[in-house]
Amino acid sequence: HTRVYASGAKLPLDGGRDTVEREISGAHKYYNQLIEIERGHMVKKAEIRRQFLSGLAEAETAVAAAEKHVDEVGEAIQKAKVETKSNRVSLEHKTALKYAREVLKTQRGARKVILSSVKDNQAYLSALESLHQELLAAKRDAYAGAQCSWGTRLKTAQAVELAMTIENPLTGQRIKRPPDNPPRFKRWTGDGLVAVQLQKGMTFQELMLCQDTRLRLEFPPTNRSAKRARPCIFWLRVGSEGRNPVWLKVPAYWHR
Repeated sequence: HTRVYASGAKLPLDGGRDTVEREISGAHKYYNQLIEIERGHMVKKAEIRRQFLSGLAEAETAVAAAEKHVDEVGEAIQKAKVETKSNRVSLEHKTALKYAREVLKTQRGARKVILSSVKDNQAYLSALESLHQELLAAKRDAYAGAQCSWGTRLKTAQAVELAMTIENPLTGQRIKRPPDNPPRFKRWTGDGLVAVQLQKGMTFQELMLCQDTRLRLEFPPTNRSAKRARPCIFWLRVGSEGRNPVWLKVPAYWHR
């Protein structure tokens, strides 16, 4: 179980606003760079599959069409239930759904036969492995050159991983994007986030001690009533100068 704390914040101190804008801008560029890498990888992988798997593109198109038809029949059944205010399914709809599912099963079987034809093809497997290593190298280079802090890079990479999946309408689960549905680039809006990576976690007591080099929570002296929200300052590490942390200080209110 994850506990999430939220606090109302003000503009950062000591020129921190410029730091935030650089972080968000760097993260935006890093995101789109990763998307570009992933899109290129999808194109190259599709080329390899076409080279070694004759008929796969047509088979995947047929599977997609069959899946769409199953969805359409299912939607028609739900619509009929609403209109008739009954959970009963007509014989016509039952027959249509059964046939649609049989067609889908057949098309998936045909695709499986094509895919299984190269499971022991070393040239095919070697080409995929080389492409995979190329992808990893490109991501490492992008990570090294990203103009944002470690935590922000991590959250950005996680966002890209999510963008590389779509929701399966039949199961509701996330699945890999098909080759004909690549992820989209994000346009610049000025919005974003700044994150801090806390390896091995941190207790609330450690946060309050203000001695950690990653994240701190400071409570300056105040005359406010204990019943009111207390002013505080979050210290977020967003870089280094030599071995010294570069801090982003964000004033906020701690609600009890």
